[in-house]
Amino acid sequence: MRINTKARLDKSINNFIGIIEGIAIDGKINEHETNFLNDWLAEHREVLHRHPFNELAPVVEAAIADGILTEEERSNILWLCEKLTSSDYFCFITGSMQRLHGIMAGIASDGKITEHELRGLRSWLNEHERLKTIWPYDEVDSLVTSVMADGVIDEAEHKMLLQFFMEFTALADDVT
Repeated sequence: MRINTKARLDKSINNFIGIIEGIAIDGKINEHETNFLNDWLAEHREVLHRHPFNELAPVVEAAIADGILTEEERSNILWLCEKLTSSDYFCFITGSMQRLHGIMAGIASDGKITEHELRGLRSWLNEHERLKTIWPYDEVDSLVTSVMADGVIDEAEHKMLLQFFMEFTALADDVT
């Protein structure tokens, strides 16, 4: 898909913000997550020379070069992404849903969902409570609440969460 409209550009950046938040939600980055970020860069290869990707790509590449995404690097990437998106173009809800999509993609990118990651997602959901009654916020909120009720993610719950996160990611990628 070509990124040739403001809407697609903002969607791509909002999604990337969510991916960074999702990957960093547990405070560490592993090889699978680094590969996921590299895949995102590869998917955008044809536009990496154009603004804003020509500003974002070098920062991301430098941040993940050592396989560690520090809090400062994460903050710098998120700050840059915020500066590259127009808050008045997309409404809060659209941008937030794109970020939720990215967060779930980032969390699922290594094929493992931890309690720490779900607590981070719970925190994000709590900070965005005004999205209640909007799909998929309510479904994600319900899944996280039910899985975290006993504080442990068992094998069946993990499989269900991973499948849901991956299906949502595929669904959201198809929506412009």
